[in-house]
Amino acid sequence: MHWEVLSRGLPDLLLLRESSSNIGMPKVLMVEVKGEKDQIREDQLDWIGFFEDNGINVEVCWVRSGQSVRM
Repeated sequence: MHWEVLSRGLPDLLLLRESSSNIGMPKVLMVEVKGEKDQIREDQLDWIGFFEDNGINVEVCWVRSGQSVRM
């Protein structure tokens, strides 16, 4: 398979921390960013499910009118 096909639906951001010792934050976080009129596509849901099933932290961040709402 080609990267173009495999990468469809991957979250927008991959955030890495050096250490997550006692601050309660994950070392790896995948983030899908959505605007006011966006919807989560089927391929994005597939990736979100894959990450959740494999213990990888993933979040959807909805950005609305200059503010963001985590869900």
